[in-house]
Amino acid sequence: MPNRLTRLIGVGGVLLLCVVANGCATAAPSAVASRADAPRHETAPARAAGRSDAPVPRRLSGPVVDIAGDERMGNRDAVIGILEFSDFQCPFCRSFHLQHLPRLKQIYIDTGVAQYIYKDFPLKMHHEAIPAAIAAGCAAAQEKYWAMHDRLFLNQPRLGSGLYIELARQLDLDVDKFSACTKDPAERRKVYRDFVQGRRANVSSTPTLMLGRIDGNDFTVLRVAIGLPDFEVFAREIERLRQNQTGD
Repeated sequence: MPNRLTRLIGVGGVLLLCVVANGCATAAPSAVASRADAPRHETAPARAAGRSDAPVPRRLSGPVVDIAGDERMGNRDAVIGILEFSDFQCPFCRSFHLQHLPRLKQIYIDTGVAQYIYKDFPLKMHHEAIPAAIAAGCAAAQEKYWAMHDRLFLNQPRLGSGLYIELARQLDLDVDKFSACTKDPAERRKVYRDFVQGRRANVSSTPTLMLGRIDGNDFTVLRVAIGLPDFEVFAREIERLRQNQTGD
């Protein structure tokens, strides 16, 4: 069984429950505690240790992430949010999207319990992370974001310009518009905006999964999972947030 570490970390000066697991990293998770330790894009393995059953604080008030304009999945009235900072070329992100997200979608997102929000956090060591994120953004311009998003993870070993055009055709996109969009500097700026927001939230590894409270376009971070957590651990934290909604 893979090792996991459940602990409290400092994010934006606030202690948050954090589950550290396997992931693609720019810096070791132990360096996430302050902005002074911002990632320098050095490849390092995500840290892991023995499982702990430390109690979860009932009331937390964490940093706020702007989710205006982000792609969302689920009921827009849902107060609980699942926010992911991810990289299309990260194998642990692919595992999350192929193994865990479908179950989260079935149990929590499709049932209206939670919204899911995706943000790009391309790692420097993954040369196709930015082009893939741009391809997804250009599919969004033709209302096919999630279809492209899913196919990019499914075809992760083949990421490249040829695949992006191939997927655009599969999705019946206007290929000329799609191709022009991928060359638009505005699309790269959108990806960079997500990355900067991740840095401000002390993200250094992908996937970084945040559970929190949504109020309009504000996402207040209450829980953090660095790397790929066990599904049961993640689901348990969602249930705790559901139980505490009236008390927050």
